[in-house]
Amino acid sequence: MAEEQQAAPPAKSGGALGMVINGVGIFVLTLAAVVAGGFINARLHPPQELVLDKEGRLTLKAPPAAAAGAKGGAKPAGPAVYYAFDPPIVVNFQQDGAVRFLQVTVEVMARDAATITAVQQNGPLIRNNLTLMMSSLEHDQVMSRGKAPLITDEEVQALLDRAGPALRRPAEARAYDLAGTQRITRGRLPTLELLLESFARQFRTHLADLVRRELQVTYEGVQAQRCGDYLAALPSPACLDIVRARPLPGQVMFAIDPDLLGLLVDAFYGGAGRSGARHADRGLTPTESRFARLVIRHAMADLAAAFAPVAKLELEPVKQERSAHFVDIAGPTETLLVNRFRVELGAAAGSIDFVLPSAAIEPLREVLASGTALRETQGAAPWAPALARGLAEAKVEVRAVLAEVDISLGELVRLKPGDVVPIEAPREAVLLAGEVPLYRARFGVSRGRNALTVTEALRPGEARR
Repeated sequence: MAEEQQAAPPAKSGGALGMVINGVGIFVLTLAAVVAGGFINARLHPPQELVLDKEGRLTLKAPPAAAAGAKGGAKPAGPAVYYAFDPPIVVNFQQDGAVRFLQVTVEVMARDAATITAVQQNGPLIRNNLTLMMSSLEHDQVMSRGKAPLITDEEVQALLDRAGPALRRPAEARAYDLAGTQRITRGRLPTLELLLESFARQFRTHLADLVRRELQVTYEGVQAQRCGDYLAALPSPACLDIVRARPLPGQVMFAIDPDLLGLLVDAFYGGAGRSGARHADRGLTPTESRFARLVIRHAMADLAAAFAPVAKLELEPVKQERSAHFVDIAGPTETLLVNRFRVELGAAAGSIDFVLPSAAIEPLREVLASGTALRETQGAAPWAPALARGLAEAKVEVRAVLAEVDISLGELVRLKPGDVVPIEAPREAVLLAGEVPLYRARFGVSRGRNALTVTEALRPGEARR
């Protein structure tokens, strides 16, 4: 028994040494397999090299085999297939003591799905290499890209070669009629100016009644401006009311000067019509916003009445904005017709703009440019009957000359009460209004009173006999 116990330790020692030898052997075999696998993968999938040129462009350099195939004139195997690295690559670097960030979006295009699959499988390695490469850039290298051409002549030629001969045809000159180009200038839309002058008169009356103060509203004319330029010049905060004017397409806008709005609110509540200094960052108060809606409600009613001779407008408020950034009545390069009205309240003044996109007046352009329709409708104005009734009821003093006699100046001087001047009994008299002879009449008696019977109407300018 003792001999068996003494023999056990050598046997245990021999087992541990065998385990060590087995572990070393497994490690060597695994390492050999990894090296062999990497060698085989490199032969089957040659690595693609990323090259950064002097202008900061990142180019994926094809392996020799692919390059040889390209030189041999191999055509694309199929349609373009794209793969985007998501999320974008973000790196930071120091510049003049400040931390700068660079975000790059990378997208790969290939002509076969196998290449895209290879990019996906090697995505982590590609992203890591791109991150290391971009993090080594200097700030000047990154910023210099904007000064270089976005596309070189070689790239243009390559695109033309790929697109085929259709794009390489010489450009053809097209006729362009400068005289026929539609431009909106003052005087080209006379009817529009007449309508808005009528609107200014009506709006002045209603606005004066609203604030219970005497004020003046003057139409200063129409100006054509680019939408982007006009909106950029508006104050911030602004008072902008977007309105839909059916049946005109799109939307129109009223822009009220914030300082003028303060004047009107002060006068509405019994003040002297003075507005304190408005801070540039102070927005409109709730009271000013509600009062602006009230002013626009009157403006919409007066505008619909002014446009009645040419179109029946149905104006409906859409929204009220404080910033021009949220106004989308037209594109930045489209033309706006800015109609400005100057409002004078005492010694202070401001402006209200009625803004029409050029496209909105297309259905009425011929009418607004001619002025004929307005003259035709003005002939049957609704106030004509009332004016006729008023003239018919006006009081006019009428007199009749019964007789005339010629005497000398001496006899006229010697006349005294009780003297008799002989005349012939009148058979006719002339009826006059002021010094204008109107009718010839016969003298007589009616119902016990002296009267005249009209016998003839005198023509204008006819002298009485």
